[in-house]
Amino acid sequence: MSVLITDIQRTCLHDGPGIRTTVFFKGCSLHCPWCANPETIFFQKEYYYDESLCVKNNNTCICNEKCPILRGGSIVNFNCPIHAINIFGVQYSSRDLYDEIILDLPFFRDSGGVTFSGGEPLLQLHRIRDLLRRLINAKIHICVETSLFVPDFFLKSVFEYINIFYVDLKILSSEECKNLLGGDIKVFYNNLEILFLQKVDMIFRIPLVNELTSSQQNIDLICNVIQRYRPLKVECFNVHQLAEKKYKLLKKTMPRFIPPSEDVAKKIKKVCVEANIPFIFMKM
Repeated sequence: MSVLITDIQRTCLHDGPGIRTTVFFKGCSLHCPWCANPETIFFQKEYYYDESLCVKNNNTCICNEKCPILRGGSIVNFNCPIHAINIFGVQYSSRDLYDEIILDLPFFRDSGGVTFSGGEPLLQLHRIRDLLRRLINAKIHICVETSLFVPDFFLKSVFEYINIFYVDLKILSSEECKNLLGGDIKVFYNNLEILFLQKVDMIFRIPLVNELTSSQQNIDLICNVIQRYRPLKVECFNVHQLAEKKYKLLKKTMPRFIPPSEDVAKKIKKVCVEANIPFIFMKM
C-alpha cells in the first residue's frame, strides 16, 4: 500500500530527540487557522505554479507553445522542465519510504531517528505498518506528531511501534474546537486517555495563538490536561509566518496573528514547574 507525502526533510533538530528525518503526510482531520503546513490539509494531490521560477516571459522555455500557464489555462499534470509547475503530494510505498529514511541512518546514532508529521500522520500510518516494523528492526527511533483527532482504530493499530507521541494541545473547549478547527474534542480526549493508560511516552506541544489558543479559558483547560496526563515535557511556541510562500502558491491568504502576552507562556510554565515537568519555550 502507499501513502501520500508532501515532503521529506532531513537533519531536523526540533522534531524529536537527536537528528531527525521528518516525513510530512498529506491530509489532516483539522483546519487550524494558523496552520504552518497548508499544503498538507487536503487529502488529494495539489498542483501549484511558482511564478518566481518561471521563464515563460523571456522565450527561453522549450514548452512555451503549449504551457497552460502561458496560454491562460488551468494547471494540469504538466511536466515543467524547471519545476515552476509542481505538485504537493507524492505517493510512496513502504519500501520507498524505508529507502529514503535509511539514507540518514549514519546521522541518527543513538538518539536520532524518524518523525512522522503532517497533516495528520495517524490517518495513514496504519497502511504502512510493515515500514514501522522494519524501522524498529533497524533500531530507528520513531516519533509521531499528532493532534489525536482520529478514530481510535488508527491510533491503536500503530501505537506499539511509536517511541514518542508529540501531542498538540490546541483548542480544548468543545464548541470552539468544532467551530474553529472542525474537530470533535471527545475524540481527542478518548485518544489521549488511551495513550495515558498504555503508559506511552508523550510530549505536549502548544501553539500560542492570540485570542484562540491563548484565551484564559483555553489555557486553564490546557493546564488541567498537563496536570492530569503528566507528559515527559511541554513545549510552547508562538505561531509564525514562515509558511507565507506556501499559502501564496496555493492561492490562499495566510492569516496573521499578534503574539500573545508573555504571561500566557509563564502560566503554563508555572504549572509545569510545580508538577516537575520540563518546559521549553521554542523560538521559531
